[in-house]
Amino acid sequence: MSREINPVLVWSPTQASVQTKAGGAVSAENASAALERAGVRGPLTVALSRRSVFVKAIPLPASSKSEVRNIVQMQLGKLFPAGDTGYAFDLLASSHMTIDGRLTSVFGAQKEVVDQVRESLPSGTKLDTLVPVALGSVLIAQSLNLPNAVVVEPAEIGVGIDVIHEGALLYSRVVARELDLAQLRAEVEMTLAAAGVDQAPIVAAGGLEFESDHKTPLTAASVLAQRGTLGVNLQATEEIQAMVSKATNARARLAALMVGAVLATGTLAYLDRSDAQAAIDKVDAKARAETNKLRKIRDNVRSDAGKALTLANRTRTILQPAQPVGDVLTLVTNLLPQDAWIVGVTFDRGKPLQIRGTSLSEDAVTAYLDSLNSSDRLRDVKLVFTNRAKVEEKDIVNFSVTARAIGNTPQEPLKAAKKGAKPKK
Repeated sequence: MSREINPVLVWSPTQASVQTKAGGAVSAENASAALERAGVRGPLTVALSRRSVFVKAIPLPASSKSEVRNIVQMQLGKLFPAGDTGYAFDLLASSHMTIDGRLTSVFGAQKEVVDQVRESLPSGTKLDTLVPVALGSVLIAQSLNLPNAVVVEPAEIGVGIDVIHEGALLYSRVVARELDLAQLRAEVEMTLAAAGVDQAPIVAAGGLEFESDHKTPLTAASVLAQRGTLGVNLQATEEIQAMVSKATNARARLAALMVGAVLATGTLAYLDRSDAQAAIDKVDAKARAETNKLRKIRDNVRSDAGKALTLANRTRTILQPAQPVGDVLTLVTNLLPQDAWIVGVTFDRGKPLQIRGTSLSEDAVTAYLDSLNSSDRLRDVKLVFTNRAKVEEKDIVNFSVTARAIGNTPQEPLKAAKKGAKPKK
């Protein structure tokens, strides 16, 4: 029986909208108001805005999802720039195999963001599934039969740019809505470079007027409401552990009941027919066989746990990113205030990070500097200059900031597979 697809609530700290399977969308300033206007009360899929979710695409072992998730769980603080602060996370494996493993998208939302989502929902509303809204771009690319694509669409507070490579979500970010077409084109090219992809077909989604290879009226939220979430559900580590513990306890109770039933059968047989020693021996043999079976189940569980630990140790070096270019760009973009945007970034090996941007006020520039200085991933943050200008009679502030990224030499960007190359088995 197929699972019912829920209405989708697109959530950001400052705005919310409800997308139904029928294609309707209702927006409001918060989740409660949007749900009330849409008349939605049932179980929800909540799609987090692009600035609320970290995305990392890495090669991982081609094992079961539960085993790979256990490996990723131990490395969350090294995968995402916020450190070990607690995450709700999940992953989506693509069909693309590299020499290091299967290309897999890992999604992470900080625990405080998940708490904000739950607090914003009306009392009694069930949050059934939590996903990144950018996951819908993977579905859009699939609907167009595009293994590689750049999906560009109007987003909650700007324009979303999602890079899909070999069916995996490789990179996701939001840029300012006020950019003209030339600036937006430059942002798309910079996003491809940050993702380590030379080029990909551009898809203008959601009615966005932009020069592209493909156009579709679909949005990431609408396609999530129509086709579901590909099995992705961001959950906190304690939630996953509680589910595993519940399943383990259920198996233990079943095993105890089986042993009790066997012993009860033997006891009843003995009391009923004391002279039927052969029947008692038969019951005892069955009990021993059942006990041995349960011991084998226990030993198999221990063996699987040992294999998972061995697999984790073997792949630990895969999950040791220092400061890749993509992570640094994500960090400096996510720290932007709402009234500022980045015009250009220069980040060369062994040289300071240079950020050029524009804001609507000097307060926004000051707030951005404070955010950069507060990050434990940057040092020597300096304001190079600010100057005022006018764009179409509107006052703006141009600024330039330099900083140094803390960490090892950035890892090499992921390269697209050569044409005609066969995946390693």
